[in-house]
Amino acid sequence: MTGADLDTPQPAPQQSLGDGQTIGDVGLPLPGVDELEAENDDGVEVGDLQARYEIQERLGSGGMGEVVKAIDRRLDRIVAIKRLRGELGDSRKAADRFLAEAKSIAALNQFNIVQIHDYGHAADGPFIVMEYVAGGTLSTALSSGPMTLDRAVEVGSRLCDALAVAHRRGIVHRDIKPDNVLMTPDGVPKLTDFGLARQERVDGGQTQAGAVLGTLDFMPPEQRADATQADARSDLWSLAATLYQAVTGEIPRVIVMDQVPERLRGVLGTALKVAPDDRFQ
Repeated sequence: MTGADLDTPQPAPQQSLGDGQTIGDVGLPLPGVDELEAENDDGVEVGDLQARYEIQERLGSGGMGEVVKAIDRRLDRIVAIKRLRGELGDSRKAADRFLAEAKSIAALNQFNIVQIHDYGHAADGPFIVMEYVAGGTLSTALSSGPMTLDRAVEVGSRLCDALAVAHRRGIVHRDIKPDNVLMTPDGVPKLTDFGLARQERVDGGQTQAGAVLGTLDFMPPEQRADATQADARSDLWSLAATLYQAVTGEIPRVIVMDQVPERLRGVLGTALKVAPDDRFQ
């Protein structure tokens, strides 16, 4: 499964995993998608999606679109295809953000980041063809309880490798959380859903000053105030919050460091500092 734009399986009632809703995605318009425009202008020729891909099942849906599992007839492989929601298919601004997501992923060639295979435009709107990851999300894995410390450190280290590549390219994810970490059947984490990502140097005007984007339980203080202020240190805060949940089994809405294993307490404590200047740089 790929794409955090998904309705993920609900955890067991006794294991609260918090509110995973992405602000600016599920149920709320993204900045720049409030006005629909009738003409696509991404310069991509409209093609027949069904001619190459055999759609098998819907993996999930969210505020902006849906993700389906499909077979690439030409290469005989399973892929995940992310498509804009029907009424957004003709939106110029929605398509611009969608294309920006595709370009963000395509710029990042790293094993722990879900890879993009293609971008195209069908009659009902644009689509992204991505690597299919079959092991579910980290959120699903945590629904049965916390990870061991060694396992959480392994997952966190791999995600740090992924973020290092993204940050070197000036790309800030802005929505790191267990729902946006896919797991292979062998337990390898892969960061996904760059739908809220921005270039540190050029945001293209896609994010309005003062906008709040992300997922509240995993959102650092500066991002809650203004998403344009999020930088690499903000992503590290969100990753630390994700690891907090991984080792404690508790949502990071209220962080109690005494619950964190002592060996990890200092690292997470620094990464979760309120002021970005006090965190790892």
